[in-house]
Amino acid sequence: MGIAVPLLSLAPKRLLTCGDAPRDTRTDPLYHDFMLVSLRDAQIIRLVAQFNMLSSGHINELLFKDNTSSTPSNRVLARLTKQRYLARIEKRLTGGSNGGSGQYVYQLGSQGWALARREGRYWPYRSVSYHSLAIADAYVALKARERD
Repeated sequence: MGIAVPLLSLAPKRLLTCGDAPRDTRTDPLYHDFMLVSLRDAQIIRLVAQFNMLSSGHINELLFKDNTSSTPSNRVLARLTKQRYLARIEKRLTGGSNGGSGQYVYQLGSQGWALARREGRYWPYRSVSYHSLAIADAYVALKARERD
């Protein structure tokens, strides 16, 4: 038997032991009851939980910076939405003066709410909070400066 150590702040209900610890953190999943959540998925869920909502552009900038295409991030976000870890807010943000390609805004879904260990009943937002997105903009800008 190994020593129980939490691997993330979004740790599963059952702590993983040293023998269960992922060897390659990019591909090995974390187990949350009967669901599989990869480390990158857990990072996305943690970020959305931290800011209450994030646009797809924020998530791309923070976690998919090395990809030249937005296809991988779009697939991951679509999968997390289908599995109810994330939920889209109906309104789509547009770039510039109502031009450019739109971005979805994501919030925690019912499974993400449970995984983030939020208290109370799941209650989704019905509209975009531009204040939350502005805070996320500042965070993304600070992270970009930190990388430079």
